[in-house]
Amino acid sequence: MMLLGPVLWLVGGWALIGDTTTQALDAFHRIHKPAEKVEAYGKLVSAIGLLLAAPFGLLGLSLAFWRTWNQHRDGALAARKHEAESFAKAVEQLGHAEISIRMGAVLALDALGKASPHLLSQIIEILCAYVREKRPWPQPVEPEGAEGSPAPPPVLPTEFQLIAETISRLKARDRSNEIVIDLHKSDLRGGRWALADLRRANLSGASLIEAKLIEANLSGADLSGANLRRADVSGADVSGAFLSWANLTGASLIEAYLSEVNLIGASLIQANLSEVNLRVAGLNRANLIGANLRAADLSNANLSQTTLTDAILTDTILDPARQSAEPAGTSG
Repeated sequence: MMLLGPVLWLVGGWALIGDTTTQALDAFHRIHKPAEKVEAYGKLVSAIGLLLAAPFGLLGLSLAFWRTWNQHRDGALAARKHEAESFAKAVEQLGHAEISIRMGAVLALDALGKASPHLLSQIIEILCAYVREKRPWPQPVEPEGAEGSPAPPPVLPTEFQLIAETISRLKARDRSNEIVIDLHKSDLRGGRWALADLRRANLSGASLIEAKLIEANLSGADLSGANLRRADVSGADVSGAFLSWANLTGASLIEAYLSEVNLIGASLIQANLSEVNLRVAGLNRANLIGANLRAADLSNANLSQTTLTDAILTDTILDPARQSAEPAGTSG
């Protein structure tokens, strides 16, 4: 009923008021009973008042809409301002001397990335740049054990482990897979990346010695020249990744999916590749001395100039031509 006046005003305006008033007055004069005349007169006055109030109702409706729009705009501006201030403060705190403050900044960026998807790319880029600056590879001085003893197993510091997990969590929100994690030439030794989302990541030249990449998603990642000695890549998806000239000596790739992976010139000495999918993989010039290829699938893989000396080839699926002429020095 509140919108009836504005609607009537829009469709008829003053002409409708005049026509309606004339018809109502004609009907009013034909009424003879006093009680009915009083009732009709009241309805007539109400109708005329409603029609006359229409332009004011329309004006009020417009003002209410304008006020609501302004409030929404002001709220959005305030939210963006708060978001920008939070982002700037967190980035600033990454350079704080206290590790607790820096870790708090990482957590703040994590929360901000989840609340504001449009900031995902910037946050991941900031965190990656921080790691590249603070943990470059190779390190200026290699750690050694006391009196020439072997160095202890590498462990990624807590702060950088938190950053690694944060980057992976935020990357998992990248549905379009457009954000690239850039940690090339970074020292990530001993890092724990189990189930991590590292799709299309740039890890070229990075050190991932003894890293835990169990069931990680490394599809399409660039690991060319990376050092993955004794790394655990079991069950990981490494399909379509670039591992040319990477060092995978002693690495565990049990049940990993390496279809169409580029392993040209890679070192896989004594690596565990049992039950690995290496279909259509590029293994030319790769070094597989003593590697365990039990039940691995190497159908259509490029094995030209590949060294398979002392490799375990029990139940390994090879192309017919390769199976009929196994390389010298293999065992099965």
